[in-house]
Amino acid sequence: MSGGGGGGVIDACLEYALSERIEHGVWGGESERGRRRILRNRRATANQAMVSTEVSVSKVPPDTANF
Repeated sequence: MSGGGGGGVIDACLEYALSERIEHGVWGGESERGRRRILRNRRATANQAMVSTEVSVSKVPPDTANF
């Protein structure tokens, strides 16, 4: 990769490969293994956020929950 400022294109390419679950080749500078790692990390982060949200919602007192 050169320092030519193609980061937006590279990012778009990577996001396309991730969203379409493309299994072969290098996309956005990431190999198949790298893309699997990114997806695994995103799932873990999303699951963590979901648990965090569930905990904060469960702490709302019952008398204020129906606003």
